[in-house]
Amino acid sequence: AAVLLVEQRDRDSAERQRARHERKRRREQRGLGRTHQGKKVDMDLMDQLTSLGYSRQLSAAALRQSGNQLDASLDALLDPVTNQILQHSSEQMERERQGKRQRESTEEGAQQESLNSEVPDNRGQHNNSYPNEAADRPPSNNEAREHDLNTLSSNEERDEECENQIAMSLGNSYGLSSYDMMVDEEDAITEYLAYISSVDSSNHNCT
Repeated sequence: AAVLLVEQRDRDSAERQRARHERKRRREQRGLGRTHQGKKVDMDLMDQLTSLGYSRQLSAAALRQSGNQLDASLDALLDPVTNQILQHSSEQMERERQGKRQRESTEEGAQQESLNSEVPDNRGQHNNSYPNEAADRPPSNNEAREHDLNTLSSNEERDEECENQIAMSLGNSYGLSSYDMMVDEEDAITEYLAYISSVDSSNHNCT
């Protein structure tokens, strides 16, 4: 069973490699253009020409010009004038391919930038949240002592203000002159009672 699993794994791996190779060749074939008859460049014939030392682009140009005819392509490559024409054609086609890739890359970058610009920027909201976080932070010992002193001072000011208000209220109710008069009358009454008490004591002594 283990041997069968290993063999199956190897077959699957080989199949994946073949599939990747075919996809790569198809992508390359799409970039090589077509013959005058509208056919794709024959990749097998191109491999034969490249095995003779010609570049893939030049081999593809010869096959496009000959309509995928191997012998005609070889004749064109061996002729200096035709070879020069094919080189110019392959170079021009390569420049067009590069320009197309650059345009596609530029368009993709512009689309990505457009998408990024549509995403709301929350950095300002995060920055604005910092003061709130600082306000929610527990006060330090120095801040707590300063707060207590400020509170005590404020309470003392309020107590003093209340005392002043009470004094003013009493003053307005009785008047300062009335208060002084009441004190004088009490002193006079006390002295009079003391005088009466001394007179009574004298009378008793006389009898």
